[in-house]
Amino acid sequence: MKNSNIAVLCYFLTLIFSVNSIAFSQNENKEFVISPRIGSEIDKNERVYFNLFPKIKNFKSAKIFATPDDGCSILVNYDSLNQLKSIEYFLNNEEILNLKTAIENYEYIDYTNQFSKSFDINWSKILSFIQPAFRYDSSKSKIAIKIGNKIIEAQLLWADSNLVVLSNENYKWNKFENHYKIFHFFEINEIVRPGSVTITGNKCIYLHNLGYLKDRAAFLNVVGTIDIPPPPEILKIIDQWEIDESSYTSDKEPSLQEILKTRYSKFHFSLFLSPNTYFQPYNKSEIVYSYNVYNNKGVFLYKATNSIDEIQNSGLNTISPELKVEYSILNNLRLGLGFSYYKTDLSEMKKNYIYLLGYSININADYILLSYNKYSLYLISNFEIGINLGCQLGNVHSVLNVDNPKGSIVSDKKEYNNSLFGTSVTLNINYYFTDWISVNTSFFMNILVPQNSFDWSKGNYSTSNDKLNYSGGGFKFGLGVHY
Repeated sequence: MKNSNIAVLCYFLTLIFSVNSIAFSQNENKEFVISPRIGSEIDKNERVYFNLFPKIKNFKSAKIFATPDDGCSILVNYDSLNQLKSIEYFLNNEEILNLKTAIENYEYIDYTNQFSKSFDINWSKILSFIQPAFRYDSSKSKIAIKIGNKIIEAQLLWADSNLVVLSNENYKWNKFENHYKIFHFFEINEIVRPGSVTITGNKCIYLHNLGYLKDRAAFLNVVGTIDIPPPPEILKIIDQWEIDESSYTSDKEPSLQEILKTRYSKFHFSLFLSPNTYFQPYNKSEIVYSYNVYNNKGVFLYKATNSIDEIQNSGLNTISPELKVEYSILNNLRLGLGFSYYKTDLSEMKKNYIYLLGYSININADYILLSYNKYSLYLISNFEIGINLGCQLGNVHSVLNVDNPKGSIVSDKKEYNNSLFGTSVTLNINYYFTDWISVNTSFFMNILVPQNSFDWSKGNYSTSNDKLNYSGGGFKFGLGVHY
């Protein structure tokens, strides 16, 4: 009887031990979900986006399992010298809660201060598992795109080589599916704001502007040389998204270069007004003169030199409107004709001045170094830079007035009427506000002949052989019209 009781006791102990072992084994292999954002298995995209396991190199994957003490273990697989290895982390309940909070609020964590108390996260407990990093900028302004005849305005969350993801609300991972819109590039007719560019489903135009769209997107897409994937929720809808592409045939599309070669403005009209810069029509700022000095008995003593007051710089008072017409014979080469009129403003004349009245005609060729690109959203694409070489013909009437208060030379005027001939070199920088209106700036140099010589011989006074030089340079501003 006694042996029978011992046998029954041993049977029950064996049964209890077996049940506990089975329960322990089942609990140990049970997958565990810290947050629905990552599930029970962590892939490379989730690892990069959430900056998980920052000290592990060559990460492959990770799986999360429950432990009997209401905690969890994370088994991380990584590559080392072409061999797959594993390391296991154990988290208690407090660490799980901190990690869950960090993951589910990752876009709004103060990444500049990882030890901040935002969302009541105790970072010292989980820095081996996750570190905060900038991923989402909620301040990004909305963009407007045209789909068919409808304009859709929303925050751009993500853009890649095939599609854009928009949202009507700031990103909330658990509400995202209620607010998003997704469009393939060939559905987009036009990006309306910011900037404006017609895409009409052309992949070349879309890809040219993709970098701009990525910069405008609320989610960061790259850090240094590391590509940052979108958050898991966006990645999921991108993977699940399907569209009928049967109507899209990329091989029939012209490239962006082909489009730019055939679709450019032919005629270009420019009106410049360049006060303060046009002509510098002399090469001396003062007139040096010599005279004989006699004593009171009329006996010659010596020959002296002196100078009159500085001559008014006529270039500072010259109004010089210019009208130029150009025709594009190639995408980057134009032939043009310009007409300039210049006149000195007499309202501010000093006693010694040069007065100008004249005109010039410029026959020129303009080589475009950087073309305006109407199919680009980048700011630099609104600029056009060109080098202009021209042949300049003209006529100028000059009046040189001298009035020396010292009486060394009596008041006098010298007048000249000359035909001009020479060359011009110009650097043009134009900024396009629209496809047909620009603000133009030109830096120019004119090399003109002839140069006029002048001298005085009055009584005992005479001047050196000085010259009026009509060559000069400067800058000018204007408006351009293109069609």
